[in-house]
Amino acid sequence: LRELLTGCDLLYLVAGMGGGTGTGAAPVIARMARELGAMVLAVVTLPFDFEGGRRRQLAEQGVLELRAAADGVIVVPNQKILSLVPDNSPLPQCFELIHDYLYQGVRSISRLIAEPGMINVDFADLGAVLRGSNGASALAHVEASGMNLAEDLLERLLQHPLLDEGQVLSAARSLLISLNCGPDAGMLEVHRVMAGLQAKAPGALINLGVAVQPDMAGRLSLTVVVGLDGELGDTGQPLLTDPPARSRGRRRR
Repeated sequence: LRELLTGCDLLYLVAGMGGGTGTGAAPVIARMARELGAMVLAVVTLPFDFEGGRRRQLAEQGVLELRAAADGVIVVPNQKILSLVPDNSPLPQCFELIHDYLYQGVRSISRLIAEPGMINVDFADLGAVLRGSNGASALAHVEASGMNLAEDLLERLLQHPLLDEGQVLSAARSLLISLNCGPDAGMLEVHRVMAGLQAKAPGALINLGVAVQPDMAGRLSLTVVVGLDGELGDTGQPLLTDPPARSRGRRRR
């Protein structure tokens, strides 16, 4: 494992918390990667309510340990993702949606950093969001199409279950924003989206990346990574306590 991680600059660590593998191995991998000089962004899920309180407790403890080991941890509660799934959906479809949601979020962040756009965000911008957030982050990904692109996109974002009806944005310390649009998108639409986000997160440091994709004609997609001072629950109160102080390996130049 150490050999695989050697030379890695940015590690995306995706895991399900509450069981033995993700809960136990994720902090170990994150700690090792950071000791070798990598920036570590973890995207993890919490169990469904029906999996029981004990499993949830183990998952939350695992998140605390992971926050102490990684640069940033994005927590995706499976229960909240259920609200995006149509009623009476088959079980495989529910898990497929969760997997796709994680994939879309990580893919958007990766493309934002690696591929040039009209407005670019670099490796240092991601680091500023993650390291300034005390290890706690939130992630939301939305898309819109049709006549009122900017308004529809903002409405979907503010109604997103992982942002607690906008409360998470209001508490944001920093935002990393990936806005993808088609070649037909207008500057006014970009302005409206950003004005809406700034109004909801007036105190946040904002890093914006904008990319034009040929296959996005008539559509807008928005991925937001929210840097927080602490994890928020449904009521807007801290869900997880602060992690212990983190040590960092020497970063290679």
